[in-house]
Amino acid sequence: MNEPRPPARKAQLRLVLVDELCRLDCVRDPGQRVLFGQSVGEYLELAVDLPGKDARGDMVSLVQIVLRSRSDDVDAGVEAAVEAFVYAVGLHEGSDTAGELRERVQAVWAPGPAAGLLLHGAFEDRDVKAARALVAGQPGLDRRGLRDRLAHELRLELPGHLTPVELFEHLLDLNAQADGLPPAVVMLEFLAVLAPRESDRRRMRDWCDGWANGAAAGAGAGDALRRRREGLAAAGSRDRGGTERGGERGAQGAVQRGAERSADGDSPRCLIIMVDPAPDGSPDIFVRHWVNRVSGDWAPVAGSLERATLRSLEAAVERAIRRGEEYWADADRDGEDLSPIHVEFVLPYTMLNHDVAGLGRNADAPDTVPIGLRYYVHLRSLERMRTRDPAQLRRWRMRWQTLRSSAAARPHPWTWTGTDDPDGNGDTDGTDGTDPVSAIGTVNGTAATDRSGAARATDRAADRAAGLRIWRNQLVADQLLTAVTLGAPAREGQGLEPLKAAIAEGIGVALWDRRDPSQRQQLGAPLDMLVAFPTAQLPGTIHRLRTKAETHQNGAQLPGRYVAFFYDDPFRLIDCEEVPA
Repeated sequence: MNEPRPPARKAQLRLVLVDELCRLDCVRDPGQRVLFGQSVGEYLELAVDLPGKDARGDMVSLVQIVLRSRSDDVDAGVEAAVEAFVYAVGLHEGSDTAGELRERVQAVWAPGPAAGLLLHGAFEDRDVKAARALVAGQPGLDRRGLRDRLAHELRLELPGHLTPVELFEHLLDLNAQADGLPPAVVMLEFLAVLAPRESDRRRMRDWCDGWANGAAAGAGAGDALRRRREGLAAAGSRDRGGTERGGERGAQGAVQRGAERSADGDSPRCLIIMVDPAPDGSPDIFVRHWVNRVSGDWAPVAGSLERATLRSLEAAVERAIRRGEEYWADADRDGEDLSPIHVEFVLPYTMLNHDVAGLGRNADAPDTVPIGLRYYVHLRSLERMRTRDPAQLRRWRMRWQTLRSSAAARPHPWTWTGTDDPDGNGDTDGTDGTDPVSAIGTVNGTAATDRSGAARATDRAADRAAGLRIWRNQLVADQLLTAVTLGAPAREGQGLEPLKAAIAEGIGVALWDRRDPSQRQQLGAPLDMLVAFPTAQLPGTIHRLRTKAETHQNGAQLPGRYVAFFYDDPFRLIDCEEVPA
């Protein structure tokens, strides 16, 4: 009796991929499964349309579509397909899960060397010496930024605290990429994009061309090098000025490929948490996070996406923070980076008044503390982050550049004139405090009072709309206004409308008291004083204010318990595409 024939190598690869993908949380959830398929297609620039029946059926279809689309060159095609799946898994589930997938796939499809291309010892000694001299000739490089951005380009874990020359030496010992290019060659091409002098850029590219036409001649290295060079050049132009052109995809287009550097060159260690209402009409939310591992460069690493509720948001944030701490500990094993860690919440308009800095304050566990006590916490706008309007992006960048170049922000205060106490006398009827019927007079019983009350409400609404229009026009007319202070919380009918207007006009800094005006003392003066601090000191100033409120005996009465801090940098963007319904 014949023994069963083992499955062909490519068939076994399909089995492994489908089995591994079906274990993922993002694949088991129908809504996230669609997003996962789109991420795979985005990587390959391939239209992906899943049947939408069940998780396994969708993954079988996805794997077949992807492998079939890369069938022109079997080995290279499979490598590209695997990289697409690893990318999507890393995006949705994190780098650890992506690494596990890569290991399991390589167990059945170990990448082989390209024909005629040695993976080790691919360079002559004289070539290595020449390349080492080229790298050493770039003394102004930020070693941590170079390491992180090169790790992103190569999709490799690279050791920290290496000088550029030591990093080059490390890459010499690594196997070639899926396109056949050794990582050391990719590093030279990468440095050619960053080098400030044209002569250095030319020498680095000449070195790479010499390798492709010499040791790797006839192995397709020339075409692979050309494709990689074009990709790096495109990413480099976006990094230097892509956000300043807006682009077809707005803010997302600026961050889809490669990391961006903050305009002031001083991006913090940071955890970015995006909260997005579920598009299916349910009260659920999607929570996704990114981690900027080191201060200096802006190169956020995407974490997982999970479905939650407002009640479980705190637990989701705790998991994201725990993941961020792992990244920061790994990136700074010697404990040399003492810079503060920021936690930024990218929220929809409807959630901007949520007390995110106080998450953890009311937790049942005795060892929990509000996150605003450990981290610099501030708010950002989800709607603006997703905008595709180049004019709005331009206004946002211009206001921020003006803000950064000034000694302090110049605020544009908005004063609450709502219906809680329109006369400021402690009542809510708009009179001088006397009996409303006596003040108005009686016609047909209470009918006149009702009509007068409705008329006053209509007049107040009209006055408020006119006042908001004038307030926004003042903001448009004076481009030196770089911050707003709100006299009411960011809720509909109170302070949210002027906040929306300010965001639309490019304002990146705003402060307000989250409490209703009827439940608090006026906080306008402290807010105006706060915003007068130098812009770079604002996050720390707000942090100290919150710390005082959390450590003082009467902290519940202090403004730090209730202050909301909106701090939205247009040069620190994330790729926050909408979750499809």
